[in-house]
Amino acid sequence: DVNLKENIVAVEGASLLAKVLSLPISQWNYKREGAGVKHIGPMAQDFYNLFSLGDNDKSISTIDPAGIALAAIKEQQKLINELRQQNTDLKKRIDALEKK
Repeated sequence: DVNLKENIVAVEGASLLAKVLSLPISQWNYKREGAGVKHIGPMAQDFYNLFSLGDNDKSISTIDPAGIALAAIKEQQKLINELRQQNTDLKKRIDALEKK
């Protein structure tokens, strides 16, 4: 709820996407669960060093990775749309050259 939040600032998708791309992702298990219970994700220290979110480098909230993923998806879609437009423009130029 927006009414429960403060200091709201828009995020920069390109910067977040670059950080996501450099974030190591591993498969692992918690020591207390045993080797048979697998998880996939970043280490809290890497996540905190890149994004400086949360209040420590020992855990990752469930909110922050979701927000980062959504912002990165939006940035990727923006890049895809730009590439599609470039592709369309190039096809038109090729067609025009072939007609000559």
